[in-house]
Amino acid sequence: MCPRLDFTAAFALLRESGLAECLQTLSVKGNAAFGDELSVEFSAFVGLRSVDVGFTGVTGVGVLNIAVRAGRGVVGGDGDGDGGAVEWIGIEGCGCVGVDAVERVRGLGIRVFQGRGGRRENGRRVRYE
Repeated sequence: MCPRLDFTAAFALLRESGLAECLQTLSVKGNAAFGDELSVEFSAFVGLRSVDVGFTGVTGVGVLNIAVRAGRGVVGGDGDGDGGAVEWIGIEGCGCVGVDAVERVRGLGIRVFQGRGGRRENGRRVRYE
């Protein structure tokens, strides 16, 4: 994990080298520099099947961008709202992803991993009311 990796440059390198088309799994887990603005770059990854953006600054908008753009190679596809070829998105520890975004992505037929859920302290689940 490289917490200060510039993903704009990394994505450009993958696209220019032709490797973006071959990439099937991408994990940026734990990289605080990854956010929604980079999720629009996923249209270049036409073969992408699983994406892990856990513990990053991504929000529901970014997760929806990934779901719609990744694996398709076109922005928004044919406009019918179907998801791309992505089958799995990991969002563990992404507190800014709302339940509505998760439900929308699941409605596209994409599995979403949210982790164990709930905030934990000392191995116990802590609920705030």
